[in-house]
Amino acid sequence: MLARTVNELFPPLFPFSAEVTEARQLAKEIIMYYNPGMGFPLDESICYDYCWGDVKRLMETCDIRLVNLETPITGIPYKMNKRESTDKVAGKHYHFRMHPRNVRALTRSSIDVVNLANNHIMDYGIKGLIGIKMGIFGMTDAPCRNYPVFCIDPSSYPHMDDIPYLLSLSEWKESNHVDVLIATVHWGPNYSWIPQRYFQHFARFLIDECGVNIIHGHSAHHVQPIEVYHDALIIYGSGDLIDDYAIDPVFRNDLSAVYVAEINKTHEGTEVTSCSVHPISIKAMQSNLTAPNSAEYKWLKSLSKSFSGTTVNAEPSSINIVVQRK
Repeated sequence: MLARTVNELFPPLFPFSAEVTEARQLAKEIIMYYNPGMGFPLDESICYDYCWGDVKRLMETCDIRLVNLETPITGIPYKMNKRESTDKVAGKHYHFRMHPRNVRALTRSSIDVVNLANNHIMDYGIKGLIGIKMGIFGMTDAPCRNYPVFCIDPSSYPHMDDIPYLLSLSEWKESNHVDVLIATVHWGPNYSWIPQRYFQHFARFLIDECGVNIIHGHSAHHVQPIEVYHDALIIYGSGDLIDDYAIDPVFRNDLSAVYVAEINKTHEGTEVTSCSVHPISIKAMQSNLTAPNSAEYKWLKSLSKSFSGTTVNAEPSSINIVVQRK
C-alpha cells in the first residue's frame, strides 16, 4: 500500500489540502516514534528504499517480483473547493493515490509486475488510471543503399525524405491519444561542436509541425548542446554510452552523458518539465558516473549553455545537470 501515509514518506508533491496535511503529519509521527534519529521528511537518497527494509535484499535475489498495487498512480490534485466537482469516484469512503514521481518506490525495489485488478485502482476514475502514452520513431540521414532505414531518396537528409509523412505525425499523435512523441535521429557528421544550422531548423520543424516533444540526436560520437524550444527538448548529440573509439583529445568522445527527461501528466495535459544530465566517463570500454567537482563535469555543463533559452543548473550535492524551461 504505497498510497496515503506511505506516499508522504517521499518528497511532498501534492498541493496543500486537509487530507494531505493529515497524512503527512501521521507519517512524521510514525517516523519520529520508531526512528527518532532519522528526522522528517526523509532524505531523498534513502526515502524510496526505506519502506522495503531488509526485505529488498531478498527480493533482489528473485527472478520475477509480482505485487498487488492497490492504488492509482496519478498527479490529479484534490479539489480545494468542496462545492466543485471532484475527480474522486463517488460512493467510496476511502480514495487512495500515489504521485507519479514516487513510482521510484516500485522501481528501486526491482518490482517486475503489478496487479491492477483490485477495489482501489479506479479511485480517481479512468483519468487516475491512464499513464503517459508515448510514441517513438527513428530516422537517419544516411543514404539508403541496401539498408532497411527510413529513407526515400538515397541522397537526401531527413527533412527531404517524406515531408507528407512527417507532417502526418501530428494527426497520428492526436488520433492515437499519444501524450509524448519522441524522435530518435541519427544525423550530422562526426566530431562537430555545434549542429549545423540545417539540423537546428529541421529539429524545430519536427516540434512545430509534427508534434514532437523530445528529440534524441546521435551520430557525432560526443556530446553536443541541449536546446529547450517551445517547451520541447532537443538533445542534438547524446554522445556514446559505451565506446571503443580512440580518444579524440579535442572532442573528448570518452566523456558522455545519460539523459533523464521528466514528463508530468496532470488533468491539464502532459509536458516535458526538465532533463537531468548525468555526466559519464568512458575508460577501458567501461562507463562510470563523473564526479561533480571534476573538470569534465564543468565542461559538460558549459557545453549545455550554448543555446539561448536553455537554463542550466548544477546540483551542488549530486552529479546532475538540470536543464529547465525558462
